[in-house]
Amino acid sequence: MPMLRLNKLPTPRRAGRKLKRRRKKKARKSKVEGALAAVEPSLCAVTFRTVQQFDMDLIVDSENQEGDMLFCRGAGVVLDADAGLILTDRTTVPQLLGDIEVMLGESCRSASVLFMHPIHSLVVLKVDPLPEGGSGLPFGRSATFEEETALEPGDECEIVGMDPRGKPFSQKLKVAEIRMGNFEARWPPRWHERNLEAIILAESPTHMTSGVLCDSQGRIQGLHALTTLAEENTVNRHGYGIPTAIMLPFVNQIRSMAVASASVPARPLAAKSLVVPSLEVIFKVAELPKLRRLPAKLRPSAQWLSKLSEIGNCVLCISAVTGGGPCDQVAAEGDLLVAVCGEVVSTARAVEARLLQAVAEARALSCQDNLDEALICEVQLTLLRRGKVRQVQVKVPMLPSDGTSRLLCWHGLLLRETPRAVREFGTVPSGVYICQTMLGSPGEANGIEGEFLVKVNGMPTPDLDAVLAVTKEVERDIKTTAGGRRAHVRVESADSKGRHFVRPLEPDPLFWPLVELSQDAHGAWSCDERPSC
Repeated sequence: MPMLRLNKLPTPRRAGRKLKRRRKKKARKSKVEGALAAVEPSLCAVTFRTVQQFDMDLIVDSENQEGDMLFCRGAGVVLDADAGLILTDRTTVPQLLGDIEVMLGESCRSASVLFMHPIHSLVVLKVDPLPEGGSGLPFGRSATFEEETALEPGDECEIVGMDPRGKPFSQKLKVAEIRMGNFEARWPPRWHERNLEAIILAESPTHMTSGVLCDSQGRIQGLHALTTLAEENTVNRHGYGIPTAIMLPFVNQIRSMAVASASVPARPLAAKSLVVPSLEVIFKVAELPKLRRLPAKLRPSAQWLSKLSEIGNCVLCISAVTGGGPCDQVAAEGDLLVAVCGEVVSTARAVEARLLQAVAEARALSCQDNLDEALICEVQLTLLRRGKVRQVQVKVPMLPSDGTSRLLCWHGLLLRETPRAVREFGTVPSGVYICQTMLGSPGEANGIEGEFLVKVNGMPTPDLDAVLAVTKEVERDIKTTAGGRRAHVRVESADSKGRHFVRPLEPDPLFWPLVELSQDAHGAWSCDERPSC
């Protein structure tokens, strides 16, 4: 009987050699080069989570819901490795209240918001320190920003970010144009980008939401972010780039603070010393050829048309004025802003640069080196209204970090100070903003209407401290009476159209006590349940 020939099985040593060869081949295939290789040590995957009841600044759709949780995912880059500072965008981290997770390579850390830019989609996170005994090594490597060469239409750049699986991803794209972005306001009010000459790419990047725009050597030339538009029950996202020239003053200020904090260990890094000057208006662009075709009584003078044509082919037109801002009752929609402090301007970037210069000059004159001190900075604006020149003086406010760092849950009404996004729609009532009404709460059961809590039992509530004071004042009036009934609270509310509503509210202190949520200077949130009325 012929013997069957069996193939000789590989010995363990041979199998090990084959496995090593396969691993080597796989490693060669996954090798990264170019901008991705340079940026990867600084690139982070950022995940933000919060519950639906605390949604204040998110644009919610089916893609960012998991049960009763809302989440956002995106990318970030390391600003300062020693201080653990990460730069990301407001689509990835839309608000302060939430759980933030940062992953860099194999390292995963919790983080909190250090500063949220009030005008542009820029957010600085601070990763939480490791427990005692943990490694004191830097968190990644600090990213490098291109400070000299700006992207121009037709330039090729490489966008580096994270794919949906949290893996580094890059793609080469061309810049289509640099133009003023049209970032529309939303209702219900949400923060939105404004006054930005944005980088518009020729194609939308695939498998990526946020990231950075780099040159071939990995130097960052812009931050790629998303703007979300909700139209007819659909949510559309459009990408745009924030040029490095816009980010650098902000980034350099953050890095200087980190260095100063490291030199004085007893002085923690805090966001209260960061400020952003703003005129609190929204610009759009008007082309000079169109202005020349206007009737003589509406057209700017030939002198101003000549000055503006020397620096560009357009002019800034005011499209909205924030209520209570420095330009409220001074500027109006349709006014043309042509000069700041006597310097002719035609771009939003030029206005920001001139405001920063005015703040530096005011600080030098007042000998105030500490940004914590309130500065009084006045600038002269040159406006054209119906062809006539108007010179106005305005005080420039120093805007702190955006977002809500303090909330009250009062009888199921989630209260916050009125955000800037609401004031964009015009003058608002003097009251706290109702951002959510909890289902099954006394506020929902008693039909409290409107967006603003104006008065309680006839006493005004202009801010959260006033709500707490009023609650103490009326405490004895809503205690259980001898007959077993509970007294009611008279609640006066209002909406953005000026309509007022008055409703009685029956408290339920057992299931709906007064709860205060607040964030401290280190970014940690605390929940304080107080005896409710």
